[in-house]
Amino acid sequence: MEFEQIKIVLDIVKLMSMPNLSQFAKEKTIKELVCRSVESQQDFGIKTKDDLKLLINSANSEMEMTTAILTYMSTHNCYN
Repeated sequence: MEFEQIKIVLDIVKLMSMPNLSQFAKEKTIKELVCRSVESQQDFGIKTKDDLKLLINSANSEMEMTTAILTYMSTHNCYN
């Protein structure tokens, strides 16, 4: 699992450094990678995974997505 998380982070870093890729394509791919990361978390409950994926997919920007995830993680029991 840890290897998968590291690979996802490296993929995001590579993606952000691609100057010819549109911002929309970057955001869409980042959302897919973050959703994949959430799904691979073995400690998260099904409801937590579903809630986080909904927050990720409904965010309008990376900052909004990050804020929503951090807020959710700090206010919910993520292991149910």
